[in-house]
Amino acid sequence: MRGPQRPGDAAPPGMAKRRKWLTAQRAGAAANVGFFSEPGRPDRERAQVAEFLRYLGVPFTTDDLRLPPQDHDVDVRFGEACFQNLELMDPGRRRHDEVRAFAEQVRAGNFETPRPPESVPMSMTELMARVVAALGAKKRARLSRRAHLDALVYVNLHDRHLDPVPAVLHDVTAAGRLGWRSVSALWPPLAIVFCAAATAPAFLREHAGRAVRYHGYPWEHRKP
Repeated sequence: MRGPQRPGDAAPPGMAKRRKWLTAQRAGAAANVGFFSEPGRPDRERAQVAEFLRYLGVPFTTDDLRLPPQDHDVDVRFGEACFQNLELMDPGRRRHDEVRAFAEQVRAGNFETPRPPESVPMSMTELMARVVAALGAKKRARLSRRAHLDALVYVNLHDRHLDPVPAVLHDVTAAGRLGWRSVSALWPPLAIVFCAAATAPAFLREHAGRAVRYHGYPWEHRKP
C-alpha cells in the first residue's frame, strides 16, 4: 500500500480524473446558484418554456422565446403563446436555499446524501387538484388577464411520481373553470396540457387533454 502523497508527487491512478470531476461538479453547482438567483430569471423562464416545447415536439429557437418587462403579466412569449410560469413545490421548500446548500456541500467535497424515501404514486386527478390550487393562490394582479394567458406549471415534488400516466385526460373541468386560456404542466419527462380554449395557440389545442412523454434523453437510446 502506498503512503501519503508528498507535494510534487504524481497523482495515483484515477486521482487526476477525480480532481477533474470534482472541479466540474463544483462549477456546475456554482452555475446553478446563479441560474436560480434573480439575475438568472430570464434564462430560468426561457428554460421552462423551452423544455415544455421540446417535449411536445414544437420546433423553436432561443430567439423565439421573448421576455417582456419583468412587471408584465407574461413571463415568456412564443409566437401567439403568452406563458405565465409557476413552480409547484412541497410546502416549506425554497428552491434557491436548496441549490445554495447543495453548492456548499459540493464545495466541501461531501457527496454523501441520505437515501431518499420510496417514491409515492400520484394520480392525474391529484396532480390536477394540486395544479388548480397553485394557480388559484396566485396574486390577483397576475390573474387579471388570465383569459389571454397560458399557464405553465413546473412540478417539483419530492418523492412523488405520476402513475398511471393516461394518454388522454377524461375530466379537466376543474382546470377549465380557472379561466385561463390554457393550463399545462411540465413534470419531466412529461408535458401535460390539461385544457386549451378555442383562442389558444394551435399547438396547445392539438395537445389539449393529453399527457406526452418525452423520449429524447440520451440514456434512453444507449444500447444494452
